[in-house]
Amino acid sequence: MRGQAILCALLARTCFAQFGDAPQLPMQEPFLVESRVAGIGTDFADNQYHVGFRLPMKWKVVRQTRFEDGGDRAATITTYDAESKLDVGIYYRLETRSVGAAAIDDALRQEIGKKVNLRTRQGLKNYAIKDGDCGFRMIGDRRALACIATFSSGKESKSEYLTWVRSWHCLLQVWVQARTDQLAGFRNRIEALLQSLEIP
Repeated sequence: MRGQAILCALLARTCFAQFGDAPQLPMQEPFLVESRVAGIGTDFADNQYHVGFRLPMKWKVVRQTRFEDGGDRAATITTYDAESKLDVGIYYRLETRSVGAAAIDDALRQEIGKKVNLRTRQGLKNYAIKDGDCGFRMIGDRRALACIATFSSGKESKSEYLTWVRSWHCLLQVWVQARTDQLAGFRNRIEALLQSLEIP
């Protein structure tokens, strides 16, 4: 029985590495260092990967997982915002191959097709990201791409807000899914998280 569990975990690691999402491995020991900021929220630092971010008040980390993604070191952080009652995911990957400054925009654009393929394979109906629903921006001194995807969930129309941030050897992604009307009111709150992002 134990051997079967180990085999399943290894298979899951290989499968999810192809898709860029964390495998559902057993809960790991926390690796993020927390620092409370009175009246503002909590700073989190992954000192091994040199990644950091701040969550506003009433927002917490509920799961943190490190794994290998295509041979690169990666992590997925699951967070929960009690104010909006939404789950927000953070994924980052330290890449062995670097991306030159002139190629960063193209590398960010490639993430759009990867995300559409992933969500379609996961079974989200009518998942689409239209050209007009994406835009480049800067987060700190890093180039970023923000997109809004739409999909169907039963009779409801839902959206996914996605932001990719890139350096020459690190890719970070933040995503949240919600009802389309709910997401509009959440944009200001998630912006505080985005502005706090630090990657190597």
